[in-house]
Amino acid sequence: MKAIIDKLLLYNHWGNETMLKWLRTLDVSVLNAEVTSSFPSIRRTLQHMCNAQHFWYSIISETQHSGDVEFINVEGAFNALISVSEKIVNDFSKLMKLI
Repeated sequence: MKAIIDKLLLYNHWGNETMLKWLRTLDVSVLNAEVTSSFPSIRRTLQHMCNAQHFWYSIISETQHSGDVEFINVEGAFNALISVSEKIVNDFSKLMKLI
């Protein structure tokens, strides 16, 4: 079971990295442009993804969820999403070694 969860977390991180690598090729105006979708822009979608990852990190780590954050710019959202994605993989791997 540990190996399956570890693979899923690594896949999640790979997916985030792959998506962000492609998004970085787009003009910032495209990422901030309002669209008719679940969220009003790609930047807001990234913000939601980052907040969801923080929420799940709080569940996995049994810590208090600090609440949603809002990013002023796209680069902040990119960096925050990769950061929390890496944190989930690294901290979960450490936790699994203790079990």
